[in-house]
Amino acid sequence: EWPERVIFAHPTEKVSFILGTDYFGEAKKSFLRMAMWDAKQKGGLGLHAGSKVLKVQSQNNELNDYGILLFGLSGTGKTTLTVHDCGLDSPEEVIIRQDDVVLLTPTAGACGTENGFFIKTEGLDASQKVLYDAACSSTSIFENVELNDQNDLNFDDTDLTTNGRGIVLRENVAGTDDSIDLDRVNAMIFITRRDDIIPACARLSRAQAAAFFMLGESIETSAGDASKAGQAKREVGTNPFIIGDEASEGNRLLEILENHPNLECYLLNTGNVGKSDSNDGKKLTIAHSTGVLREIAKGTLEFERDPFWGYDVAVSGKSVDLRDVDPRRFYSTDDLMTRNRTLRDDRMAWLSQFKGLDQRIIDTIQKAGL
Repeated sequence: EWPERVIFAHPTEKVSFILGTDYFGEAKKSFLRMAMWDAKQKGGLGLHAGSKVLKVQSQNNELNDYGILLFGLSGTGKTTLTVHDCGLDSPEEVIIRQDDVVLLTPTAGACGTENGFFIKTEGLDASQKVLYDAACSSTSIFENVELNDQNDLNFDDTDLTTNGRGIVLRENVAGTDDSIDLDRVNAMIFITRRDDIIPACARLSRAQAAAFFMLGESIETSAGDASKAGQAKREVGTNPFIIGDEASEGNRLLEILENHPNLECYLLNTGNVGKSDSNDGKKLTIAHSTGVLREIAKGTLEFERDPFWGYDVAVSGKSVDLRDVDPRRFYSTDDLMTRNRTLRDDRMAWLSQFKGLDQRIIDTIQKAGL
């Protein structure tokens, strides 16, 4: 009944005061905030990210583990992609580690933090078999989810709200095992949901990766602020639970990446490409995204350098063709350049607020197109 919504975190005393909110997720976030703070004090970094292993065959038919971290704000598809089997067939497989918060170590491992998944239910159906089956377990708990006349879950009914939520036990998620830790991170995937010039996938340099970590770009969904759904949104690390100086988060990530040159970084768009006043653009599907993840793990994606941003844009692979979702197909040269410059200026306006941010991170955006 407190008249204001106040969540006061005191990390050095490891205590949180929670007032004026009934947000159920705070029951775990109050602890996870402190865990992320503690990881940073020990030379690592607490991350709002899912983790999984893709066990894929090499050209010599040997099975190799490829560990992936997936960053993303609520509603961008992070959980969906974390639990997806990525179309792998035996003996290849996916092993799911964590869905929400991991603790990156200085040696590029990722410790897990919990034994359940906190899922968004809007649009959940049987086509997303792994998550749907886990959600339908008798041990799952829901809020803001309607029941039909037979008292069965009705995820399609969003008359009350589109922010339906559920908690499922990790043991009910197919593809999990007895470990929540990732021994080795081979790739970081920064998921965004944008609508116009962001490609389906781009490979990033170390400084670019730290920049996109700081930008935390997406659009608002009903999982965040429903009144602003569809508007552009940024959140450092796609992590609204950071305690302390945010610039130090980007600097620490760059430090860890530079110490591990084999760790790859990618930008992944789960929204649309090509949207304009006269064109709705083309939707990037789950098949696009899971195909990209599969090809990343196998090392079979082909790239072309974007002359403005300087990152490498994925154009095709053995099992996924991204040429029809290349943003350059939808705009004239002048229109594309104008959109690139506008986005660069917007990004710089955001980054300029972080005092002490490594200049190399700033330069990778500031010098784009120059």
